[in-house]
Amino acid sequence: MHARSVRGCECRSEHQPASPTAGATTPLLLRCRPQRSSATVRCRASTAAPAGLVASPFDSITAERGFLPSQDPRRALLLSRHNDAAAAWEAALAEVPKLAVAVQAASSGDDTSSSRSSSCGRSSSKGVLRRALEALPPFPLDQLLLLSPAATPITAAAAAAAAAGAPQGDHTAADQGTEELWRSYLLLSFLAHAYMWCEPGPPPAVLPAVLAVPWARVSAAVGMPPVLTYATYNLLNWRRLDPAGPVQLGNIVCLHNFLGGPDEEWFRLVHVDIEARAGPAVAGLARLQQAAAQDDAPSVLARLHSVSIALRGMQSTLSRMGGLRRCRW
Repeated sequence: MHARSVRGCECRSEHQPASPTAGATTPLLLRCRPQRSSATVRCRASTAAPAGLVASPFDSITAERGFLPSQDPRRALLLSRHNDAAAAWEAALAEVPKLAVAVQAASSGDDTSSSRSSSCGRSSSKGVLRRALEALPPFPLDQLLLLSPAATPITAAAAAAAAAGAPQGDHTAADQGTEELWRSYLLLSFLAHAYMWCEPGPPPAVLPAVLAVPWARVSAAVGMPPVLTYATYNLLNWRRLDPAGPVQLGNIVCLHNFLGGPDEEWFRLVHVDIEARAGPAVAGLARLQQAAAQDDAPSVLARLHSVSIALRGMQSTLSRMGGLRRCRW
């Protein structure tokens, strides 16, 4: 068990083996309840993930994409188009690599760094990255979530469209709301981890409420722990250069990085390509089991052959992990 305080909160975390939920790792769920003081919230960690209030983009497994979402990941909150606070949070996420470099540069050039630590070994000052994140406006949860526990949390615009029975493009209003919440989960997870880990020295003991509160709320809504998971770091963090082209190396790039650079980007893109290549194997397993139950040997062999082809493709992509060629300056 580990304890870490969130500003205005006392949090305890318990770690256990990964959940079978797609992308879930070391579950940490903050459950908050008011203390005697209305200004303070006590958070108690639970290893039991909630059911979540919205569908998961990983609920359907396709032969074309495997566990990757059937729609390309959302590149920004739709809310950011007309909400200044949402736009500020998206801008902060885009700035993380630059702020991380700036704070590293400032730290390496500071000869007095040894005098900036408290008696418990924690840094007593904050760099430009943490200051920028603490200065963000409140995350627009009121615009993002319908806060009734029994309600499906979707955007206000999507709720109105749903009430009218109107689809939005290729998605229903509920689909739009689901994607908006998962985009929020990615955004808040990236920024919380950047706050903790992208400045030199030991991580702070406190995660500001401006980050912690919306992160815990959105995580609970999607039924995931408030942790940067494989789902948000990889499965929802890519785009195609040619929207009509395949999801494979050479046509995909990451949406977001912490520091950027070819190593960070390439390592994760290899995984995205592998996930897509796994599609025919994973999606065909149910039919393979059905054929085996019916003693249909020809169908079993055909399905196993498809699995073998997919595995060879996955292995071929994995073998490229260390083969990225760098630019010659």
